[in-house]
Amino acid sequence: MSSSILWYVSLIVGGLCLTNPLSAETVHVKKGSYIPLYGAKDGSEIHVEAFSIDKTPVTNKEFLEFVQAHPAWRRSKVKRIFAEDS
Repeated sequence: MSSSILWYVSLIVGGLCLTNPLSAETVHVKKGSYIPLYGAKDGSEIHVEAFSIDKTPVTNKEFLEFVQAHPAWRRSKVKRIFAEDS
């Protein structure tokens, strides 16, 4: 999974939605349920609220600016499940 996708997934799971202020194009995803490919031991559905997401990935520069403006999202403060060792 690419870093940008992992970043969006972590924000969605965390209940946040990051939109790129430089991007005018976002997509609205309707709420729904799904069965995860991994991580759910009993095969139960997971409910996801509606959210908006950019059509283009966040750049490294934009990510750095976000983390500098929001220290709570620094790797050292994010739950291990949402941050890779590298």
